[in-house]
Amino acid sequence: MLVTIGVYSVLAYTAARRTHEIGIRMALGAESGDVLKLVMNMGLRLVILGVGIGLAVSLGVVRIIATQLWGVSPYDPATLIVVPLLLFITGLVACWVPARRAARVDPLVALRYE
Repeated sequence: MLVTIGVYSVLAYTAARRTHEIGIRMALGAESGDVLKLVMNMGLRLVILGVGIGLAVSLGVVRIIATQLWGVSPYDPATLIVVPLLLFITGLVACWVPARRAARVDPLVALRYE
């Protein structure tokens, strides 16, 4: 839940800060699909980077974590696959909402934004 709220907050803020740029792009002929891809790529890069760093750090400190785990191996394949996949899916949904909102920006309103 925290990942979803955090990613959504960062993307909504970033998309709001880029409203003028998005308006210019749409005024120059960018389609709403192009804007959707732009915002989704921006957000998914953050999600993939975060999941990658999280996996690397968790595998790096496995000896410390192993003393705190009962009934599961620190290298449990199901956990190492399911948790990053779940985080990626929630991040994808959190990226989609601001991207959809940015794709529906009216160029005239966006150009007058600032």
